[in-house]
Amino acid sequence: MKKQMKHFAWIACMATAMIGLQSCDNDDKDLAQAPTDIQKAFDAKYPDTRVTEWELDRGEYKADFYYSDATYTGIEATAYFSQSAQWLRTEFEVIGLYHSGKLPEAVKTTISREAGTAKVDDVDFIDTPDTDYYLVEIDQEPNDRYLKIGEDGSILP
Repeated sequence: MKKQMKHFAWIACMATAMIGLQSCDNDDKDLAQAPTDIQKAFDAKYPDTRVTEWELDRGEYKADFYYSDATYTGIEATAYFSQSAQWLRTEFEVIGLYHSGKLPEAVKTTISREAGTAKVDDVDFIDTPDTDYYLVEIDQEPNDRYLKIGEDGSILP
């Protein structure tokens, strides 16, 4: 009987742990495809671009894709759309452009000045309906530092 009670207690503990882990989920939901109106909004914004993954995250549709134009090829990007198919923003992974020195000179100068000898962990270009900026993550233990830098090199609030 004691063995059965221990076994039951172990199963109860495992079930509780699994429920706890599920509650830590970040609410992302992978989608086979987006609703038609969301897909049409994406196609209008980025024609001839194939989405590699659709997700529904905290009420926003996320489209992962690779961006290419006359200047850049294969930049990882994520476009965000509201549930009413309104484009909200697009985030472009441009850390590779930072390392290769291909960011605008004013942006490079500001990053260099602000980071000093600290490591630059990430650089994203954020395109929104209102403004465009670079989001820079600088490794400054114990906490990272985040900067919003305008295309002219100014630090934004």
